Amino acid sequence: MAQTGSTGPKKDPGSDETAREIAQDALDAYADGMEETGDKLARKAVEIDRDAVVEVVQEIDEAAQPTAPRSKER
Repeated sequence: MAQTGSTGPKKDPGSDETAREIAQDALDAYADGMEETGDKLARKAVEIDRDAVVEVVQEIDEAAQPTAPRSKER
């Protein structure tokens, strides 16, 4: 059965969470200096659900942004 209104392939339920976990594992591998392992895991995560990997990267970027200091009311 084709998915109505879908532009891409049908995803398995839970694939986004699996891709997110693998993307996190890839980042851990990079942090540990295991670039080849990180590359393999990143490719695997993208194959499963590219959008979920993009979300992980965006969340990390947002978390790394400095927050604006609050103005103190007197």
